Amino acid sequence: FVVGKMDCPIHPRDRLNVHECHRWEPKIPEKPNEITAFSLTSGESKARCQIVPLYYVKVMHDIILKALGIVEIFPFGNLSSIESVRIVLHDSVTDEEVTSAHFKTVQGIQLNGFLYKPVQALHLPKGYEFTISVEIPSKMNWRCSSTVAPAHTMYQMNTLETKQNHYQLVYIELLDRDDTVLISDKNAVFLSAASFMFSVHDIPTLGRHIAAIPERAISWQEEINKVAAWLEDEASLHGDVITVDVVDVYRNLPQKVLLCQTCFRQNWAVERHGKWREIDFSSSVYPKFACGSGYVVSKNISLWLYNNQYMLRKFQGEDVSTGIWLSGLDISYLQDDRWQCAMTCQDDAFSIPELTAEMISWHWNNSKYCPSPCSVC
Repeated sequence: FVVGKMDCPIHPRDRLNVHECHRWEPKIPEKPNEITAFSLTSGESKARCQIVPLYYVKVMHDIILKALGIVEIFPFGNLSSIESVRIVLHDSVTDEEVTSAHFKTVQGIQLNGFLYKPVQALHLPKGYEFTISVEIPSKMNWRCSSTVAPAHTMYQMNTLETKQNHYQLVYIELLDRDDTVLISDKNAVFLSAASFMFSVHDIPTLGRHIAAIPERAISWQEEINKVAAWLEDEASLHGDVITVDVVDVYRNLPQKVLLCQTCFRQNWAVERHGKWREIDFSSSVYPKFACGSGYVVSKNISLWLYNNQYMLRKFQGEDVSTGIWLSGLDISYLQDDRWQCAMTCQDDAFSIPELTAEMISWHWNNSKYCPSPCSVC
């Protein structure tokens, strides 16, 4: 068993994503009925400005979406009489359009540097994932350098940027046009072309969640200590635990492969939502990769992965990461269906994916005391 040296010290309910180790720190806004995703600010940054027409949103606590908005410095004067700008909300799971708003002129509710138009109120529950995109006429070329601020603003275009302003009630990632996440740095500032307005649903529940954070932290640390003791006993008794220097969460599985070192999946679609959400690989389909439940690589491949570990980019899972890393190498793939991809059981299986701890114990006891791991004797 390959185990991370550290467990995530944050209780799963207090993480931005249960598969990672980043703290979720929500706050109750002073004005809970008029919250905007972004605000437009002006500073003295000399970094390159980039307009972003697309971003991903995950709802962290139930909200009521009330309006969609466009940044008020949009060059409406460049639109023809029959053209308009469209802000669209898509469901990330189904890719269906949920709601939209059209803009033709500098009209709408002005707030924090954006113009908003009301939409039919939408109750978006905790965990809901969606994208906001800006559709502009195809011939229109909108760049920071070509945008002119309206006379009534005090903004200077070369110093503009948008800041997230939502009290962590939603989680937002700005996206490139190929759906990969944009990373801020000192050389670039991002100007979100669209925003949305919402209100908080069920403030008492949010308040109770915040108040219980210290209590959850204590109980989670007790659980971490208990698991650490179990692992120490397992290692002492059986010598079958390898510890590697990573935080033990799902998103760090690729690092376990690189630090340590089947049946294959082909033409597997890249997902943009949920547990297997991919934020770094821009293609719509993964190269051939082995099912994550188990696989074997040769010594030469293992050494190549180890020697190049610091140059290899980590993607969302260890199985797809290994497939991407090896896709450019001239290697042989040996198909063996005993490394199972589906949650079925066959007597000669080497592995079965997605098992709970109870299911693992059940299959193990069957294989130990019965002729087959698939049934009780």
